[in-house]
Amino acid sequence: FSKQAKDADVALFYYAGHGLQVDGENYLIPIGADIETKEQVALETISIGLVIKTLELTSNHQRLNVLVLDACRSNPFQTWSRSTGGGLAQVNPPNGTLIAFATSPGSTAADGVNGHGLYTGELIKQLDGHQRIEDVFINTRVAVEQKSHGQQSPWELARLRGKYYLK
Repeated sequence: FSKQAKDADVALFYYAGHGLQVDGENYLIPIGADIETKEQVALETISIGLVIKTLELTSNHQRLNVLVLDACRSNPFQTWSRSTGGGLAQVNPPNGTLIAFATSPGSTAADGVNGHGLYTGELIKQLDGHQRIEDVFINTRVAVEQKSHGQQSPWELARLRGKYYLK
């Protein structure tokens, strides 16, 4: 990912699956991970901090970085000390980066149909039009909130350095 992102005008990292927080660090759980203890988390998962650091280190000042996390945000290991069950920890995006979450902190994301979660299904619809990148995620949020009757509310963190449009 870092080799391809280095020379790109836009770097997009998309993840759909399970995410959790342990001791203030966020992790993405890959298929096939076998995690039974807190110590196994760092060995069996991908740190969101590592993904963000990769985007930051390979970025030039003009590149747009987009990190989309369609993660359910619940923690099945809430009994671990200092591990919180309230979703993912606060993430600070580097300059030129937009981080989009399928749901707000402390909430879980709904499963959808056709192999996609509700969030991804609505995001796909928005990616088909010509609009600013911020509008893609605003319109996705509105649609998800409507379809979930307010039970799921996506959110974004952004430190964009310009206006970016999808064509």
